[in-house]
Amino acid sequence: MSILKVDTINEKTSGNGVAIPGHVVQVQRGSISGTITTSSTTASATGLECAITPKFATSLLKIELFGGRHYLTNGQLDIHLYKDGSTVNSVGAGRWISIYNNEPIHNGGYSACHFETASSTNARTYQVYMDGHTNPVWFNNTPSGNNEYLVHLVVTEIAQ
Repeated sequence: MSILKVDTINEKTSGNGVAIPGHVVQVQRGSISGTITTSSTTASATGLECAITPKFATSLLKIELFGGRHYLTNGQLDIHLYKDGSTVNSVGAGRWISIYNNEPIHNGGYSACHFETASSTNARTYQVYMDGHTNPVWFNNTPSGNNEYLVHLVVTEIAQ
């Protein structure tokens, strides 16, 4: 068995970086708080977004949605993932998450994940959109305006 001990790893060619397959290259995060609501039947921006410039075109990007507290009065809340203004999801009606209830209810804690290959080192911005079909829905429902609930969009670049 061999042991390799180093204090510093430097890239061989300037500007190429050091990529170790399976390791996290970078993590970017966007967060919002406050009440965000809509009655729109068309997907509209929530204001939650996260920008990243991948260091490697071959990297895997993991996009995650965490936190929040949604509220439905009777109906359906659809959450969509967009990249640079265009929908990412092509499943069903382009929904990333769909929450339905037939009575008023508060629920907390979003959890959604999407993977894609970076394909280039061009900067991109991921955005969260929502629609509420016919009834008002709250993507983030913060009681008394105290902004106590945060919703996070996290993009992790993983070397391949």
